[in-house]
Amino acid sequence: MLFAEARGAGFPVSQSTAYNTLNQFTEAGLLRRIGPDGVRWFFDTDTTPHPHYYLQGEHILLNIPEADLLFANAPEAPPGHEVSRVDLIIHLRRKPS
Repeated sequence: MLFAEARGAGFPVSQSTAYNTLNQFTEAGLLRRIGPDGVRWFFDTDTTPHPHYYLQGEHILLNIPEADLLFANAPEAPPGHEVSRVDLIIHLRRKPS
């Protein structure tokens, strides 16, 4: 989307420049990269821990409101490790009509 918007606004930016910039923002903690299917990547501006729905076939990532989720009894990290973040992605598909 960013690449298309930049090109549409008349900025002569390459796709690799757009991705490099997004990756740099991610490394700086300004974005969060989410790969729900191992092929596509989304860059989320909300870097706080929060779960997502991924609509398969439509390639849409949606935030799940915090009030809708209760995460209890998380496993302890193995000795010498700490949890750096938890990603929860619930994959959805449309029901056949």
